[in-house]
Amino acid sequence: MPPKKKRKVVLPTKLGIARQYLIENFSPVPNGELENGHVLFLYIENDRLSARTIQAVTEKMSGPCTFLPHQLRALVDITLHKFKNLAREAQMKSFNAICHETFSRFNRSISSPADSPSQSPGISAAAVNPPKKDQAKLEEPLPSSSREPVQPDVPVERP
Repeated sequence: MPPKKKRKVVLPTKLGIARQYLIENFSPVPNGELENGHVLFLYIENDRLSARTIQAVTEKMSGPCTFLPHQLRALVDITLHKFKNLAREAQMKSFNAICHETFSRFNRSISSPADSPSQSPGISAAAVNPPKKDQAKLEEPLPSSSREPVQPDVPVERP
């Protein structure tokens, strides 16, 4: 009979710089206004699961809000995935600045369906909904007297 397999023991590992920074600065998560660091802390505390993090954030926010998984992914991508070496001073400054921004940048509160869609501050309506190139052509009225399509370079002869 072969020897029994031994169980592998998981040794406690040393906390990373990002996790340690988030625990020291954002561990008491307040109700109401959240900073990006609080959301990242909740993300790490919820085992990096989006659904649990979204549920925890919506419970902490005051008033109704919508918080979608792609918004969480965007925040995680620009912080935890982008800055790999926080021992560097420049990366730590950038990470610190993003963590201390208010979370309202990613939060869109629901007021009523009659209101116009809310936009993030600093983003113009043209950037969100850029005009389509073919839209100008569709808005021009078509000539009603001729059935042939009008070409702009060729002059049209009419009887």
